[in-house]
Amino acid sequence: MQLIDFDSIFATYLNGWYKRRKASGADYAALEEEAGGVYAEWADVPLKETGGLSARRYFEQMTDPKELVALLIRYTAADLSPPDLLAERIAALPACGRYLFEIARMGESAELALFAVNLLSESGYAGLTELLIDWLTGDRGEEYAEIAVEKLIADAGQAAPLLLARLDAGNLSETMEKNIADILVYADKDERIFKLLMRLFQADSDDTALYASYLGKYGDERALPALAAYGKRADINYMQFVETRNAVEGLGGSLDNPKNFEHDPYYRAMKEMDE
Repeated sequence: MQLIDFDSIFATYLNGWYKRRKASGADYAALEEEAGGVYAEWADVPLKETGGLSARRYFEQMTDPKELVALLIRYTAADLSPPDLLAERIAALPACGRYLFEIARMGESAELALFAVNLLSESGYAGLTELLIDWLTGDRGEEYAEIAVEKLIADAGQAAPLLLARLDAGNLSETMEKNIADILVYADKDERIFKLLMRLFQADSDDTALYASYLGKYGDERALPALAAYGKRADINYMQFVETRNAVEGLGGSLDNPKNFEHDPYYRAMKEMDE
């Protein structure tokens, strides 16, 4: 089956639609308001490229899950954006799930794996959380870990028990623990989460300001003394101070530092942005 560049076909249609509407006297506001419905309109227009079928019907006639997912792989391999209607058709067939999961599990292409994960997460596919945690705590690489963090944050409550179990098992790098902390700050309170956040914060690393913000998000007032002590240090830079002050204030406290930050590069940069 020859790949059809549906995005290019739609772009041509959209350009013609704009020209017709402008010729009819439509103003910019009207065009902006109406533009959102053009894709749905185009999706039902018969196309010569599909032998007279509309783009929607072209994909609706495909019923083989393996064929649909194989087509998704071919679009990505050809450096073409998979059509939205293809994604909708795949999402509508639960039987596609196991093929999508295999794509995500193999992870040969980050772009394709992300596409598969997006579709699987929309359908609540069983086993996806475990796979994402494997990405987070394994050797897939930073790109896959970032995808995992983004998806797991959206379902931190479900992911929390599994993430805490990984923490209890140990043998995690600081980067892995940082990514886990990024997710767990959105989960229900657990003493292990608080201990993780405090340990990362008190390690006094380059990410201390980030860990201060995590403590602020987590919302446990027991962190206030440690945050206040750090925020008053003479060797703190302005960015670190601001993040720590925000965390302290978020926990109901207040923080000041007598240090003159006027020559601090972060201070100057933020002042320039305000001007």
